Amino acid sequence: MVMLCNFSSCGSDELSDSDREVEENVDPETGISLSQEVDLGLSVNWAGWNVGASSPEKYGGYYSWGETVQKDNYSEDTYKYYYDTDGDKEYANIGNNICGTQYDVARQKWGGSWRMPTYDELSELRSKCTWTWITYKGINGYKVTGPNGNSIFLSAAGYRTGTSLYAYDQGSDGYYWSGTLREGTSNDAWRLYFHIDYHYLYDDYYLNYYVSSDRSDGFTVRPVK
Repeated sequence: MVMLCNFSSCGSDELSDSDREVEENVDPETGISLSQEVDLGLSVNWAGWNVGASSPEKYGGYYSWGETVQKDNYSEDTYKYYYDTDGDKEYANIGNNICGTQYDVARQKWGGSWRMPTYDELSELRSKCTWTWITYKGINGYKVTGPNGNSIFLSAAGYRTGTSLYAYDQGSDGYYWSGTLREGTSNDAWRLYFHIDYHYLYDDYYLNYYVSSDRSDGFTVRPVK
């Protein structure tokens, strides 16, 4: 079932993210870290909230793959790296891995060594962590607990497409970009996908067939460093 939530009133908070620091602490009721940088016991540290957000439950911004600003229309026609030359439409090659580059919204918004996660890092987050669906401060999503017992919250922020001011699937589904282009394609990039009822985050079948998306779609980004 597709769920809609008004984009302008449901947690988007496009604040200045650069150099934001928070005191290291944990929510006493849920065990969710309230720090900007969280060590989950994995190969990289994960951010405590999304690009464009200011706390774990905020949805943050929605970005097309390789773009660093939000917009009113998420489509091929408005995608910065989609060209129509004499009727020959194609996606520009901006790299198979844009993590840490000028096309990386996490690097551009937060600076330092923050960047988008790679395909392998999202796979590690899926396979080595415990995922628990919860409602945190009125927002649905997953509490993701690492091997060392620390936890982050991934909100079910949904996604944006076309000119709608609403985010589709908000409250039931999460769509999080990686910085990795899907091999053998020019238009699809890998992303993390989860749903309130489905637990195929660890399933190789869905990993292979259902977690890449058109680059022009507007998804959220959870940085790593």
